[in-house]
Amino acid sequence: MTQATVSRDIRQMKLTKQVIEDGRQKYVYTTADPEVMHDKYVNVLKAGFVSVDLAQNIIVVRTVSGMAMALAAAIDALELSQVVGCIAGDDTIFVAVKSVEEGQELIAEFQSMLDRG
Repeated sequence: MTQATVSRDIRQMKLTKQVIEDGRQKYVYTTADPEVMHDKYVNVLKAGFVSVDLAQNIIVVRTVSGMAMALAAAIDALELSQVVGCIAGDDTIFVAVKSVEEGQELIAEFQSMLDRG
């Protein structure tokens, strides 16, 4: 099983990491409403985002080193209509969209999320 499959399954089961008394982490079921989870994913995006560029129907998102997988998971979890799928490395994400126009819309949506206080 790949890490991407495990991460997707964890999201679908609505599990989240929680720090326990001794500093270790464990997964717990979350009953957070969708708006709270949306804000959590946007905060992940804000924490790791460096830049974004468009190459035809591929959006290239640059992240802080080591944050690409977390941001890709957040982008997937946001369920943005323009996103077909994401591939993440260490500090770069390729986000596939259907068209250049949808790519431009998605970049504007990212900027809007990042600009919100």
